[in-house]
Amino acid sequence: WHLIPTNAPLPMTFALRTDSGRLGILQILTFTDDPGGVKLRYKIQNSARPDQNVSRERVKFGSVIERILPDPDNGSGKGNLETLHLRTGEHSSVLDDAPKEQGGRLRALASSDGDLFAEYDDYVARSWALVTARMRFADFPARQWDSATAQDVVEALREPSVLQKIEQSGATLYLLPENFVPLTLAFQTRDGTRGLLQITKFEDNPRSLKIRYKLAQYVVAAAKELTPIPPRAAKLLAEKMALYKVHNADISGNPNADKEFIAKLRTITHEMNFTLKGTIAEPLLKEQEEETLNFQKAQQAKDAAKIKESKARLESLGKQIVELIDPN
Repeated sequence: WHLIPTNAPLPMTFALRTDSGRLGILQILTFTDDPGGVKLRYKIQNSARPDQNVSRERVKFGSVIERILPDPDNGSGKGNLETLHLRTGEHSSVLDDAPKEQGGRLRALASSDGDLFAEYDDYVARSWALVTARMRFADFPARQWDSATAQDVVEALREPSVLQKIEQSGATLYLLPENFVPLTLAFQTRDGTRGLLQITKFEDNPRSLKIRYKLAQYVVAAAKELTPIPPRAAKLLAEKMALYKVHNADISGNPNADKEFIAKLRTITHEMNFTLKGTIAEPLLKEQEEETLNFQKAQQAKDAAKIKESKARLESLGKQIVELIDPN
């Protein structure tokens, strides 16, 4: 499930993918009080499931991303950046204020943007578990890590993993055998992101898992002509700039104002990315997404030179996208 900010501008428009793989658009029109509810409209693409008709040439893997998943109980139990969002590669401390008992951590993960974290000795004595936000895993041969195609991932996901699975409090837990590394799994997140994940090492001091993964990426077919940018994009850009201006002028330090800003910014950004899909700006958006991952990786490594280089590249890409949307 996803939290909906009731104070965000309406209508809110989202791209969607169902559990069965169908694609569509959903738009929230208004919130009602009596009775309480949400008025929405949606349309579903009338076609076969993507995993039945996507050719190998239209899907590829992105670069390999390496991450460390620390046990959330390490140190003081706070600020461990234990939760990973696979699509962005970003870590966050989702569990800092979540109670360990009665499924508090599981509910905190399920209500966040994160995909998974790793825990030791909590659900089975002296054993590791991957705690996920309703992710699906399938077993995959480790020897095929380098040669695998994205279509192989689609085919593997037709069968569930043999890993012991527990579903509780909106989360799905997978118990991990420590004597079998590298443990390689095909995966699909709750937002439809697919890829390969490999657990390469179990660490004791401090307790953590070393992983690497790569995401399946849909690419624009060479024969498809990119379209001009629609006027809606310029309007969204203006809304985004106005939102930044108001936020930067706010010196109250109110944490609720920061949360409201982030919620509105996320809504506008999602709609803008959807609006620009298939347009002449799409290649720059993909470069921007890849460079964001590089920037986050440099931050993890505390590499000042790469951080500076990546930041400059992101600023340049941002300016190019803005110029495409609004040449004036």
